[in-house]
Amino acid sequence: MNLHDYIDQVYDPMDDRQKIEAARALAPYTDQPRVMDALCEAAVNTTDFTVREAIIEILKTRNPVGASMRFSDTALWSTNPVSRKWALVSLSLIGCREAKDAVISG
Repeated sequence: MNLHDYIDQVYDPMDDRQKIEAARALAPYTDQPRVMDALCEAAVNTTDFTVREAIIEILKTRNPVGASMRFSDTALWSTNPVSRKWALVSLSLIGCREAKDAVISG
């Protein structure tokens, strides 16, 4: 399976187990912006805590700075209050202490 197929699976709203497997397959590619965008968006938009926890663990170990920047942007600029909430939760789960503006605005 190629990178684009895994990214599509991360966005798939139906199969949570498949999302986790796809996120794990994408872990070595967190230096690529499209992969980071997909993983961060999936962490914010999922309704399943297990999926969010798996994605956050990948982001925390592979690229916490990139994830923190994306979550901060979502928390600051998203027009969707639910997305802002889960971006703040994701920042907390990553353990980002540099996102003070996002937390204050949230």
